[in-house]
Amino acid sequence: MSRDESRLGKLRACATFRYWTVPALSALLCGLLVSNCGSIGEPLPPLLNIPERSQDLSTRQTPEGVVLEWTWPPLTTEGRTLKNFDNFVVHRLEVQDPAIPVPSGWFESQSQQVAKLGPAELDTFEPGGKIRLAFPSAPLTGKFFAFGVRGESRGGRTMGFSNLSFIQVIEALEEPGRPRLAVLPNGISVQWQAVPRAVAYRVFRKMELAQEAEQFNEIGRSEGPEFLDTSIQWGKRYAYRVLPLGRSATGELEGSQSAAADVVALDTFPPHAPTELRAVATGSSVELSWQLNSELDFAGYRIRRSQGTGPFEVLTAAPIDAASYSDTSVESGQAYHYTITALDQDGNESAPSDAETVATPERN
Repeated sequence: MSRDESRLGKLRACATFRYWTVPALSALLCGLLVSNCGSIGEPLPPLLNIPERSQDLSTRQTPEGVVLEWTWPPLTTEGRTLKNFDNFVVHRLEVQDPAIPVPSGWFESQSQQVAKLGPAELDTFEPGGKIRLAFPSAPLTGKFFAFGVRGESRGGRTMGFSNLSFIQVIEALEEPGRPRLAVLPNGISVQWQAVPRAVAYRVFRKMELAQEAEQFNEIGRSEGPEFLDTSIQWGKRYAYRVLPLGRSATGELEGSQSAAADVVALDTFPPHAPTELRAVATGSSVELSWQLNSELDFAGYRIRRSQGTGPFEVLTAAPIDAASYSDTSVESGQAYHYTITALDQDGNESAPSDAETVATPERN
C-alpha cells in the first residue's frame, strides 16, 4: 500500500468515528438529562426561623416575688426545629381592672420592657422546657399588672407577644409559727397560729428515714389552723411545715413556710375494752363469747378467771385472736368469774371487760 492510500484510510476511519459517535454522545447526554428531570424542581425558599408564640404564660405571687413561667417553644412557625434563637423579652403594663381585655396592639405600644433573657440567662433552660423568672413584689404591691413575653430569633424575627397574664400584687402574708404536734390514737394532730388574711393552708410532711431524709411533700390543705394526719406509721418520726395561702382579685397568694416541727408517732393507746361478754356453763366446760374489736392494730385477747372469792389469774398463755374461748379446766359445782382484755400490736392492753359470773352444775 502506498503512503497516499494509507493516509486516505486513516481519514476515512476518522470520519466514520465522528459520524457515529457524535449522535451517540448527543443521545446519551439527552437521556441522562431526561432521566434526572424528576429530581430537579423549583428552589425552596429560605427558612424564616421564626419562633412559635408562647401560649401558657402564668403569673403568681410567692415569697420569692412575682413569678412568671412559660414554655420555650421548640419549633418555628413552619414546624421546624427552632435554631438560632436569640432571646426572650418580658414586658409589663399597669392596668386598672384585669377583667377588661387589653388589645395586643395597645399592650405592645404602651407596655415597658422589664427583662431580657439572652443566651447567658437561658443557659440552664432548654427548648420545650419551662422558663421561670421572678420579680420583687414590694415595688408592685397594691397594683394590677399585665405581663407578656416575646421570643426573638437572631435576626430579630418574632411572632409577637404571648398570651397576657394578669396579677394583682398584694401585701405578703406573715410567716406562721412553728406547728404544735400531738400524737392521737387516730393520727398526728398538727395545729398552728392562724395567719391574718390567710384563707387556707397547705400542710407539708417528711418522714425521717434511717439512711436518708425525704423531702417535704404536701399531704393536704386546711381552711383552718389545724390538720389531722391519719396516714402515719407507728414508731416513725415525722416533721411538718405549714404554708399559708391568701387570695387576691386574680388568684392565690403563697406565704412563707413555717419552721419545721417533728415528733415520733409512738403508739401508747390501748384498744377499747371488750364488750358483751357471755359465759355459759355446760357439763364439762364454760363457753365464753364477746364482741370482736375493730382496731386496725388489734393483736388479740387475754382471758382472766377467778374462782369463788380468789384473785383473777390469766388463763391464756398467749393472746388469742378469736372472740370466743372454751374453758375446760373447770370443776363442777363452782362459781367462776371471767374478764377479757384486748391487746394491740405494740403490747398496749385495754381495761378489762365487765366481769361475767357463771356457776358450773353439780355432777351426779
